[in-house]
Amino acid sequence: MELIQPYITGIVQAVIGLLATFLIAGLFAVKKNLEAWVESRTSKEQRELLHKIASEGFALAEQTFKQLGGEQKLSSAQDYVIRRLNAAGIQFTAMEIRAAIEKAVLDYKALRQPNERADNESI
Repeated sequence: MELIQPYITGIVQAVIGLLATFLIAGLFAVKKNLEAWVESRTSKEQRELLHKIASEGFALAEQTFKQLGGEQKLSSAQDYVIRRLNAAGIQFTAMEIRAAIEKAVLDYKALRQPNERADNESI
């Protein structure tokens, strides 16, 4: 029996190691699926609020920090958006926040371009 005991101990440790590996892999898979599910459940109202706050953040950075460069303005706008969303108890990823701010910039530029063309044509 003493000759077999080290083999049994090794086998039991290997089985426990395998079970732990599968358990950890399973937890990561569940976490990934849970995050995807939560992400898909973000309400339309929360998305609309994100875009409204992103537009406010862009306007604030554009008017308040005229002397700063684009990345600094973006950082200021992101800080504003994050604080406002945290106050509302809403969480978005940094990428979603940046995308909303970039959309606000593009919307602003799209509104300005027709007016600039009309002004240039009249000159």
